[in-house]
Amino acid sequence: MNCRFVLPTATIIGGPDLHVDKGSTINLTCAVKYSPEPPAYIFWYHHDEVISYDSSRGGVSVITEKGDVTTSHLLIQNADLDDSGKYSCSPSNADVASVRVHVLNVRAVLSGEHPEAMQTGTATTIPRATTHGCLLVATLGAVLVSWALLLQWNSTSNERTRRLPAERERRRPVSDAGQNGGLVESTCPGALAWSGR
Repeated sequence: MNCRFVLPTATIIGGPDLHVDKGSTINLTCAVKYSPEPPAYIFWYHHDEVISYDSSRGGVSVITEKGDVTTSHLLIQNADLDDSGKYSCSPSNADVASVRVHVLNVRAVLSGEHPEAMQTGTATTIPRATTHGCLLVATLGAVLVSWALLLQWNSTSNERTRRLPAERERRRPVSDAGQNGGLVESTCPGALAWSGR
């Protein structure tokens, strides 16, 4: 007989990094699996300090649903840059799970305002969405320039190909009628050539 023991585990869905726009609601979900019974409690932490649901900040609430998989939803309304940083859920019967939340001031970054428009708790960075947008614009620009150069080269190449037969016609020797000098008819329609012999 084989016995297999599985320990309860906690995970925060969507981690290890979550990006949230300033002013929106942060919604973190901690799922506790493989537990023979639901945890007695689940504490939430921000920067390793217990989150107080009745703090002066307001707009913080927790919803817990118990079952085969127990979920705890931490809701923080009207996210601000100060809400960025490490969040952890700590169930009574499982190890701590953590995630890093990045609150973005996307409007400020896109309008070219200060680089501190995005904070990740301790560091200031440019949001991934803006970086991808810039890369997309640069790539499209390079493709369009390459395409324009290719079209220009192709039309120049076709023009040279069309001119070659006409240039060959103009370079033909002048007929014998003009050997004594004077105007003679060229092989090109409507053109006259001077024979200076």
